[in-house]
Amino acid sequence: MLIKNKKGVDDLLFMTLAFLFFVTVFGLSVLYFASHSKNAAVLQEEIYAKKIALIIDSARPGTKVILDVSELVDIKEKNKYASTSPIIHIDNDGHWIQVNLGVKGGITYSYFNDVHVVWGVEGNKLTMDIKKK
Repeated sequence: MLIKNKKGVDDLLFMTLAFLFFVTVFGLSVLYFASHSKNAAVLQEEIYAKKIALIIDSARPGTKVILDVSELVDIKEKNKYASTSPIIHIDNDGHWIQVNLGVKGGITYSYFNDVHVVWGVEGNKLTMDIKKK
């Protein structure tokens, strides 16, 4: 068989290679984003940071709150994050909360209530005692 129109063959080859390139780039980008959000750690960091900030903002002095953070502990263990720093840190001077599951340094979120929070994580429980500043 004799090919008379080589330009058409070149166009078909180019279009096929371009299609394969874009499919490969798309597939690799999906894998990249899926691997960076493994176990939804980033999402859980943000959810818990906001949840704790909302609890502190709505609490009055004298309030004691116990929050179950077993989901965060499970994610930390699943990701094999072996840091001595706590999963949750509350800074009373800067009015911020940091939740860190070992993914890019964690999520920091601010709260506005001018209170002093005595806090501690024991096992799967976050205990917060809201006091007057």
